[in-house]
Amino acid sequence: MEKKKCVQCGKVFTITDSEKLFFENRNLNLPKRCKECREKNNPHKVKTNNHQGILRKEKVFINRRAYLIISILLIVFCIPYINSKSDQEKYQSEQEVNDSDGYMFKSDSLLQEHFNKHGSEFGYTSTSQYESGANAVINSPEALHKTEAEDGDSVYYIEETNEFVILSTEGYIRTYFKPEDGIEYYNRQ
Repeated sequence: MEKKKCVQCGKVFTITDSEKLFFENRNLNLPKRCKECREKNNPHKVKTNNHQGILRKEKVFINRRAYLIISILLIVFCIPYINSKSDQEKYQSEQEVNDSDGYMFKSDSLLQEHFNKHGSEFGYTSTSQYESGANAVINSPEALHKTEAEDGDSVYYIEETNEFVILSTEGYIRTYFKPEDGIEYYNRQ
């Protein structure tokens, strides 16, 4: 045992052999202050085990609150994505309606009107041939495809046969013809 005088309060304190060994094993200098002064100078140290239990409960409470807040935020921001169909899914479901018999004109009168105007360009003799020809362009792997900037319609063009089709965002054929300008007409769309 060794007696020392506290440099802060002037009180004489004792350092036991085990404390001395503790400091020496860690290559630390022996303390110059008594235990009370060291504790008073170290505000971060929890003084008793009772406080540790309180701190642990506060941390658990804070962690639970953080998990609850994170969970609520995830639910709030994820539910709209879970419940709503993506644009691609909506487009695919609209297409599935029309894919059963291929794409069609919105009405028989529009089909007849476009057939009367452009059917002879292809040598078709019926509206069903005309509509099938438009579907062949849409489904052709050789067809160029892009989306019209103005209204989002799909534009298809086969350069080799000079066939041009516009498919509406609703999945209906808008028109099918052979443009006089060929690829230049397609590029302007």
